[in-house]
Amino acid sequence: MSVIKDYNPRTGPSYTPSPTGNVADLSHGTDGQLLIGQTAASTAYKTITGDVTIDKDGVTAIGAAKVLGTMLAHGTDGQLLVGQTGAATAYKSVTGDVTITNNGVTAIGAGKVLDSMLAALSASAGLSRLGIAHFKYDFSVDGGAQGEIIPASSPTLPNKAIVLWGIANVTTALLAAGGASTIAIGTHAGSAVNSLKVAASKTTYSLNAFLDLIPAFTAASVFKMSAAGQISITVATNDLTAGVMEAWVAYVTAGT
Repeated sequence: MSVIKDYNPRTGPSYTPSPTGNVADLSHGTDGQLLIGQTAASTAYKTITGDVTIDKDGVTAIGAAKVLGTMLAHGTDGQLLVGQTGAATAYKSVTGDVTITNNGVTAIGAGKVLDSMLAALSASAGLSRLGIAHFKYDFSVDGGAQGEIIPASSPTLPNKAIVLWGIANVTTALLAAGGASTIAIGTHAGSAVNSLKVAASKTTYSLNAFLDLIPAFTAASVFKMSAAGQISITVATNDLTAGVMEAWVAYVTAGT
């Protein structure tokens, strides 16, 4: 369709083609500009500025430091945005060894740091770490049958550990059916079942008793583990019927 541009009596009307609605009919802007409507003025090309820009190929880019915390959806106190393969990034509560508050304060949980997490000291620099193993025998948990008993709360002394010292504390007297009984303290593997204390009568393990173990920081008393082994007790003569005892054992681990 055309519209009459003007009329000449001798030559007749002249026509101007109407716009076809094609993009080609639009006036040109410069690279990356967009047509923006304006309330009090004609629609016009404008260069896009601010948080986002766009190039002539239509590629948008969020500017550096343009996304603020106030622009993000809210999580609950202490949550972090965590990426997920195959799913959108989402807020997650921090659990496990470390937790975090809404003020960003982190906390390592009780009992979360294990020996295996500690960086090794340099033997070449003459450094080593003193280990303290804590053992607990509890008749109500571990029973008292004759023979070797590895308590539920029994640490493993590492291979090549040089056991230097130890002490035991009886908090509930060790009692036995039929009267007499003997108890030794040692390790299930890596040393003898009586390497920490030779068999002694149950009367030795009386209420609130403190008992020296064999290692006592002397060359004659210390021993070296030939393999990793848990601390154990060995009961003989009669079964135990009661008792609670804790022990602490100090050691260092040799390089060879």
